[in-house]
Amino acid sequence: MSQPTLPIQSEQSASMRYQDKYTYVLLLLFAAGIMLVVSKSSPLYVINDWVDLNAFLTMGKGWAHGLVPYRDLFEQKGPVLYVLFLLAHQIANSYLGVFIIETLFFFLTLVILFKTARFFLSSRMSLVLCFISAIFLTLSPFFKAGGSAEELAFPAIVYTIYLVFKLQAQAFKLSKMSYLLSGVSLGCLFWAKYTMIGSWVGFFLSLAVCLLIQKELKELLGAVTYSLLGFSLVSFAVLAYFYATGALGDLYHAYFYANIALYPPEGASSVAGKLINAIVIYVSYLKDYPLLFAALLGGPFIALFDKQIFRTNGVLFMYLSSYFLLIATTFFGGKFYEYYFLVLCPFACLPLLSVLVRLDRQPVTRLRLLLTSVTCLLFSMGMNGNIVFSKLFPDNPSISLDGSAPEPAQLRFAKLIRQEDNPTLLNYGQLDMGLYQAADVLPVNYFFEKQNIPDSRLPQMMAEQNRLVDEKQVMFVVVRTLQGKSETEIPEHIRRNYDLIAVHDQFFEQDRTYWLYKVKPD
Repeated sequence: MSQPTLPIQSEQSASMRYQDKYTYVLLLLFAAGIMLVVSKSSPLYVINDWVDLNAFLTMGKGWAHGLVPYRDLFEQKGPVLYVLFLLAHQIANSYLGVFIIETLFFFLTLVILFKTARFFLSSRMSLVLCFISAIFLTLSPFFKAGGSAEELAFPAIVYTIYLVFKLQAQAFKLSKMSYLLSGVSLGCLFWAKYTMIGSWVGFFLSLAVCLLIQKELKELLGAVTYSLLGFSLVSFAVLAYFYATGALGDLYHAYFYANIALYPPEGASSVAGKLINAIVIYVSYLKDYPLLFAALLGGPFIALFDKQIFRTNGVLFMYLSSYFLLIATTFFGGKFYEYYFLVLCPFACLPLLSVLVRLDRQPVTRLRLLLTSVTCLLFSMGMNGNIVFSKLFPDNPSISLDGSAPEPAQLRFAKLIRQEDNPTLLNYGQLDMGLYQAADVLPVNYFFEKQNIPDSRLPQMMAEQNRLVDEKQVMFVVVRTLQGKSETEIPEHIRRNYDLIAVHDQFFEQDRTYWLYKVKPD
């Protein structure tokens, strides 16, 4: 009697496989389209002028050419992040490699969001959630120019949310692989930017509490064992490499000590005070951005009262723990930049889920799905805003303030630098302006840029840069000032040892002037 059903089951299985393939192709195309318009690393843009992105790329490129992070070049993010930029450089010695990495990570984020939505929604309505979520995940000013550690953390953060709902669907049971991947996710975040680990800290602590209450000691033991194994695999790879290169001490100094001890303390000094201050920073800043304010602050209340989404108190506890501990670790230090908020944007997708569950009554046609994806792409482009600095606007101020130059300072200066054999370059007194990348030149000094660390706490940073200028050890020096400054305001020892060969005005966060100097002959 069962034999006649086999062809039907086979057909259903083939149909599901086709549908899955269609879904993933659609998400990949959508991810590429979103990154194309919002990331300045995409082919639609002349360059990516964001200083953090260029610093990461310089570190990855240097690593690819034998310069060990922290030992040979000073920067303060984690080695896992620089591995991604090493891979980006290997893909293409241009911003294209970064664009491809961003697209793949955004695609992975959308896939996990889709799988999360499938616990509650039909396949096509789950795609609708993914499309709308892209607006929140690329919102300006938090997204910046693309390529931030926060953006690349999206898959690991969204995976936390996915596992919370998977636990709900499976009566607080997860596979060994799920726990292993959760540990790997925590390890990657810890070794990329450790302030981003809060969602996983909340996840594991609340999971332990829930399993202890349920007296599921065997499940708890498996969770601890395989999660620790995943975290240890990442940590062992990192520590083994830096031990082998004799750079463990440098890793500690640059990644831990410099981030913790070299920045001036801000806000409260007690742990309780810092936790309260983190919430104050989060809420008070978001109130100026109504859309994100409503989504991120409305999320906890939806979690508290929407029993269609949160069916048990344990799952509710886990979700809120992940959310609030991520706020705590992100803003615990009291210092923040706009892009810090980006790591919390995945939690803005929860209100969408609550709304779409109630709209998932009628089937979504393919035409409406296509129109939704296009609409969300257009809204993402508009609310991100980077598009006005793309090649579609050739006279935009990020190229030239007066419209007189066809290319930005980085490309114009790079042509002058590449006229010399084996040129050397110093990015003086500023974060990485992108000239190392544009000119295809590797740094020759440890402090290849000036970090936002006060000179009083790290005097050797500018001391090294000034020594290179005084001793004329680099062929070119690039300096950046606010637009309107005269050359007399450039440090005297630069003007004494170097000739000014090019000046360029363009916009980067403010109107600025870029100055290129070439060493004077002896």
